[in-house]
Amino acid sequence: MKQFQRHFILSLIFAFGLLIVGCDKEESPASSSTQKPSSPKVSFDGPNTQSTNTYAQQAKVFSQMFNGFALQFSTLAEMPGGTQNGNVWTYTYTVQGFTETITVELLGDGSYKWKIIFNGTEPGGSITYVNWIAFEGTSSADGKSGSWKFYGENTTVLEAEISWSTDAQGNETGILKTYTNGVLQEKLDIVNNVNGTGSMKLYDKKTATTDLYLSIDISWIADGTGTYTVYNEAGTVTASGTF
Repeated sequence: MKQFQRHFILSLIFAFGLLIVGCDKEESPASSSTQKPSSPKVSFDGPNTQSTNTYAQQAKVFSQMFNGFALQFSTLAEMPGGTQNGNVWTYTYTVQGFTETITVELLGDGSYKWKIIFNGTEPGGSITYVNWIAFEGTSSADGKSGSWKFYGENTTVLEAEISWSTDAQGNETGILKTYTNGVLQEKLDIVNNVNGTGSMKLYDKKTATTDLYLSIDISWIADGTGTYTVYNEAGTVTASGTF
């Protein structure tokens, strides 16, 4: 959980970066020859409960962490202007010497490829970026499926990645992975069904190995009640209950 919290903060920094550069824009109108790209649509909820049970609350917190990585998507949807060259849109925003460049490429199947690059020093910050790819990914034409990768500050080392999809009935599934020095540490699987049921499975890295083990398994029904099971590395149940 500590790993997810650290990367959640990182994602908020990225989202804040998109917001501050949007305050002072340098752009020219985009061509209307092809429809402007729309942002991905990502949002997950935990159980609909007021229970103070630790695991009910963890399910809610983990959902918000996943959504935290998707905060920047809503900002991307509001991008004004930009330039278009064929199937590629470029948006460049500058504020106080800090520049963020967003490129969006329309692929042959109607999906989009995104890339966000930082240059300069953030206002009030101390780190200077030189063509740093902060995050990149793809999204389907309707935004209901895709995947994104987030990189360590000023590096190409993978820090986190998310993927999501929505089926024809509207049921959502999501996966969040976090890394330390490029090594997978945790994986979170989320399911949100249209009928209000859902589940969440947290996997942690085993000691002295790169393998993961199921550490927490939470599920709930539409009225917000649910069950949880906690495991140790050996697969033994160490706690279980309801909320």
